[in-house]
Amino acid sequence: EELRKGLKSISIQHHGEKLPVITASFGLACFPEDACNGEKLLNLADQALYQAKNQGRDCLVCYQP
Repeated sequence: EELRKGLKSISIQHHGEKLPVITASFGLACFPEDACNGEKLLNLADQALYQAKNQGRDCLVCYQP
């Protein structure tokens, strides 16, 4: 969440023009609570990421079984 908020707070100008705000969505899954191997962990984090995007983006979603 701190990373997401930090990205959003960056102000960038290019040729004197302020560029749009940077937003990011994140999906989070935890090892070993959610998955016992890397492949499954990435799959669950990916599911959480798509849920974040479906909720309107610019958010963090933790995997929920």
